[in-house]
Amino acid sequence: MSGAQTRHSGLLACGMGENGRRNGDGRDAAHLTPEQAALATWGTARSARPRVVSITARGDRAEVVIRTEPESRDWVYCVRRDDGWRSAVSGNGPTLGWDDPAHSHWD
Repeated sequence: MSGAQTRHSGLLACGMGENGRRNGDGRDAAHLTPEQAALATWGTARSARPRVVSITARGDRAEVVIRTEPESRDWVYCVRRDDGWRSAVSGNGPTLGWDDPAHSHWD
């Protein structure tokens, strides 16, 4: 994994029609961006009005911070595979070592 890092910030509204879609094998569908993969974890919970606040990508891993209503934050960690980005794990706080495959073993 390269040390290259990409960081975006701002708000990206949840408005993708493919959220929550699954492949025939039962796994979440792959997405073109980590933002799309993170927002897809919210599926049909549109009343929460999830919005991407920031994204930090390092190699094939990304940390996406989502803001929901009422005011709450959710950290979604995504991995890139051959077919695109998928969410790996999420929680209500940041995870140390998310960008180190030796520390975090996510499928």
